[in-house]
Order: sequence, then C-alpha cells, then structure tokens
Amino acid sequence: SDRVTHSSAGGCRNMQTQQLQRARSQHPANGRSVPALGASGTLGASGTLGAQLRYSKAAQAHQHVVPRILGTSHLHTWSRPCSVVQDAAKPAQETSASVTQTVMVGDIGGTNARLSLWIAEGDHTTAELFAKTYPTASHATFAEVFEMFLSDCASSGPQPRAAALAIAGAVECNRCSMTNLDWLIDGPALQKQHGFRVALLNDFEAVGYGIPVLLPEDVLELTPHKPVPQAPKVVMGPGTGLGAAQLMWDEKRQDYKVWPGEMGHVPFAPRGWKQTALAIFAATKTPGIVEVEQVMCGSGLELIYEFLLSDEPCNRQGLQMGAHHKKGAADITAAALKGTDGDPLANEAVDMLMGMVGAEAGSMALRCLAHGGVYVAGGITPRLLSRLTGGGALLEGFLGKTNRPKFADILATLPLIVITNEKVGQIGARAVASKLVALDENDA
Repeated sequence: SDRVTHSSAGGCRNMQTQQLQRARSQHPANGRSVPALGASGTLGASGTLGAQLRYSKAAQAHQHVVPRILGTSHLHTWSRPCSVVQDAAKPAQETSASVTQTVMVGDIGGTNARLSLWIAEGDHTTAELFAKTYPTASHATFAEVFEMFLSDCASSGPQPRAAALAIAGAVECNRCSMTNLDWLIDGPALQKQHGFRVALLNDFEAVGYGIPVLLPEDVLELTPHKPVPQAPKVVMGPGTGLGAAQLMWDEKRQDYKVWPGEMGHVPFAPRGWKQTALAIFAATKTPGIVEVEQVMCGSGLELIYEFLLSDEPCNRQGLQMGAHHKKGAADITAAALKGTDGDPLANEAVDMLMGMVGAEAGSMALRCLAHGGVYVAGGITPRLLSRLTGGGALLEGFLGKTNRPKFADILATLPLIVITNEKVGQIGARAVASKLVALDENDA
C-alpha cells in the first residue's frame, strides 16, 4: 500500500537518520559528506522524488539543523514519507563547470541490469562515458553488480557524484524488493558504502521525469492539440507489465513532480460484449479479480489471441482455430504488422489491446483533465506505430465515442501522444541524477 502511518513512517525515518548520519561521517563524497538528517529525521514524500530536505546553514552554525521541506507545506501522511533523495525536480542555480562531474544511471529489470556513466553539466547530462549490461541471473545481489560496475568504469571517468536507478518494482523508503528476482536493492546501504547519493525510482516514475526533456522526434502526436504548459500530464503503457504515473506542476519548484501508481493492478472494466467475454475468459485462467495488467501487457496480448482462438470455428471459417495454435507476443505483433497479408486474428488481437489501452488512458486523463498531455509509453506501443497512423484503435479507444459519448468531446481536446523513444526511462533517470549533483553543488 502507498499509505504509510505515522508510526511505521517514523520507524523508517529513524533508521534512515542513523544510516545517513553514519554515512556523512564515514564516507565523504568527492570531498564533501553526504548531508545528515536533522534530529527529527523528518523526510518528504518518498515514492516519488518529491518534497525533500535541505538545510539551513545558519541553523547548522548554531548546532541546530532545521529541515526545510521543498514543494509542500507539510508532510503528507498519504504518501510514502521516507526517501533519502533530494528534491531533484527543483531548478538548480548556476554551478561551477570547471570540474567534470559524472553520474551513474541504471535500468534494472528482471533479466538485465543496464548501467551507464554520464558526464553531468549543470542539471543535465551531455555524454555517455561507459555502459555495460549485467545479466541478473549471474549475480546473487545487486550490491555486487553495483560494485562491479564502479570497478569496470573506473578508467572512463571520475567516481559518480550521484546515481539514479529505474527499477521494475515498487520503491518504498528508497528500497525495492524486486518482484521477479530475489534481489533487495537498498539505496541507503549503497549510499553508505560508496559515499554518494543513490536514488531509486519506480520504472514509470523515471519515465515521468523523462517526459519534460523529450525531443520532438521522440514522440508521435495522435491529436492536433499541443500540451498546455504546467497542466497535469499522465503516462501509462504496456510492456512486460502495465505501468502508470501522473505529473503535477509544483509552483515552488517550478517543475513537474511525478507520482507513480500501481494502475496495472486495478480491476479491469470491460467495454462492450467482446471485452466482457474476454474478462470471463481471463477469469478462468486466474481466479479472483481480473486486473488491468492481466489483459494489457505482453502476456495479455497472448491471452487475447488465445481468447480469439476459442471462438467457434464456424465463426472463423478458413482460419486455424483452437488453443494448440497459440502464439507468443512477438509473433502476434509481427503478424499484425503485415496487415491484411498477415494473420487476421493477430490483427484483431492487437486492435483489442490498443483499444483497451486507449480506454484506460482516457480514464486516467479524465481523472485530472490532463491538458498537459496523455502519454503512452511501454515496450509494445512503439513497435506498432505503423498501425497507429491516424490514431487507429488506440485513439478510438481513447475517445470512446461509442461507450462514453458524453465525454468524447472533452477527451478530444486533450493531447494524446505516443512516446517512440524506448529509452525514456533512462533519460528520466539521467535527469534526476544530474539534478541531484546540481543541488549538491548549491548546498556546498
């Protein structure tokens, strides 16, 4: 649950307070210590790179540390209040460019850990110095991979001043216990061991931080409307699972703050008789509530295809029917890209998937009237761009003219945008790491 009680949050804060105080005294980071927390151990919202601590030097001079929470007037008990990450969304002041600074960026999945070293100038990265992929199955812990990378990249540049790691899993208290891998990634422990800031981000949180710095060639606009500056943005998308996040403008920081969620695990709301039949079919595979992610991801595409194969052969004359003709997601996608020359069931399966993704994107957009943009990311959609010409099933599902005509006119005013750059999560993690370095310079 994203809700944290005062009691549990306090325990987490006290533990991290002690860890960071030890880190500050024992592990200097490039000549400066990692800032210690105040006596209260108060921390800002953690699951995102939200309200974080900075410190009053005047108060420190009187041996009394006063935390100033950025971006919010108080500690929200409904968010995750125990991050050790500085408020990376706050615009940085000018910093010295005389010394080359580097940051470490990670994309951690169930199969591979992709790590890279970048030059950081100001609050952005400019060039990649080193990159290496580590198969997760070859390493017992992520700490082992982290240390190996620092050794491997030692000759490519200075030790990183900060690290931002995008992880396919829920991040709590700057830690992540990975779902499909027996790894606990512990940000405070890594920070203590290596002496520089380590920020863990949910993978779609990283995607969210990448959106503001995307280039025009990184996106495909499906509606004629442009994003309204400072208006709410939402992002979601199918891949191995289904991720989502919201971006809300923060006046104090003059930047967007990303709030990740677990949209993939909400109940699936079918629209129309065919989706209702799909939900019934899906329920036979997994007892209990059918979740959105169950039908809107790579394995969901396979489930949709299997569902279509279960139709009566008389309704699909000339086609090979039955469960023994099942296909994998990659084969279904490849067949659908052939259009009318490919597999009709693959075309239908992909259109069903895109229609449902579009409908869920529309629901997200209505919750906050996302005039800043409704972004569709993930590993599947960019591979189907040729089927999205003119919007296709994705735009049709988004507008929902048949199922919710009263709101179609509202949704038609919102920008629907497909992210075509599959490295958007890495771009977001780089942005976060670079801003951490810039903030560190300001605090020096």
